[in-house]
Amino acid sequence: MSSTKFTLEKMVKVWENPSGCPSPIFPIIYMEIPKVKECRGFIRLENLVGDFDFVGYSLKGDDILIDSTGKMIKLDYQEFVIPFFFVKQFSLDELKQNLMQLLTYLNDPEFIEEILTTLSIEAIVNKIATRFSW
Repeated sequence: MSSTKFTLEKMVKVWENPSGCPSPIFPIIYMEIPKVKECRGFIRLENLVGDFDFVGYSLKGDDILIDSTGKMIKLDYQEFVIPFFFVKQFSLDELKQNLMQLLTYLNDPEFIEEILTTLSIEAIVNKIATRFSW
């Protein structure tokens, strides 16, 4: 169960200035690896702060996020989910390749084509984050 010793303000500060990696640039895509079929999108930090999935329980896998610049960041749980360390910088083609399992699972050929023909990492992350935001 989660700790209640943190405040939402503390969570915002940690996400805006994480100690082990660069701050993610929103929008972001959150994925459980290797279950890439499950994805969440967050358009702004305000959408993430206080979200039950980020404060309600600790991570069980190799959860990552991909930000709008293509940075892949590993996540950790320390009172709440936090950006933990920078893994790699995706190129446009690498991002598309790494999203294929998720896109195939959607079974939406028009959306797949839209993503595959998009020429900007930021635009791809924004489209997927919008599609998977709650």
